[in-house]
Amino acid sequence: MIDRIRAALDSADPARFAELLHPDARWGESCRTRDEVIAWYQGLLDQGVRFTVQDIRADGDLLHVTLDVTGPDGSWTAHQAVRVAGDQVVEIQPEE
Repeated sequence: MIDRIRAALDSADPARFAELLHPDARWGESCRTRDEVIAWYQGLLDQGVRFTVQDIRADGDLLHVTLDVTGPDGSWTAHQAVRVAGDQVVEIQPEE
């Protein structure tokens, strides 16, 4: 699963990312379905935002993902908690 997440995010391909998501996947407080997650992700890509996975650490069903993010407003590091069930992502939340 780690390799699939890395490849999907590094590719900037929403279809590849969608393949990983459970139909009821959640991202943050606003996205509550796979379609909403993909629409949000596509919107970021359309704005020129790109992600490069720097690290993924597994802790049971939780993956701690460190991303380099670049976009029109600059570059930064983001940390996301990605919960998986089987071979699907069910939740993505920012980590502090």
